[in-house]
Amino acid sequence: ESHIVMPDNAPQVKVDAVAEYGANIVRCGNLPSDRAKRADEVAAEHPGCFLMPSYNHPDVMSGQGTLMLELIEQAGDPLDAVIVPVGGGGMLS
Repeated sequence: ESHIVMPDNAPQVKVDAVAEYGANIVRCGNLPSDRAKRADEVAAEHPGCFLMPSYNHPDVMSGQGTLMLELIEQAGDPLDAVIVPVGGGGMLS
């Protein structure tokens, strides 16, 4: 069971994709403070849950850090170019 807190202005394609994975989508205001507050409320409503921030967590950073290693393993080295979509910038960094 997962509860994903998403701002009201999240692109519908992203909301739909998260819903297709079976997550319970919880909407909130558009400010980062709105998301943090709502995530804390959802965590309090579900004792024993694990609150995973979308970017500021060692496990998330580690996963993003292995991206290039996995890309080189799959595509070979050297790469001519890497094109990365930018949202929050986590994968790009």
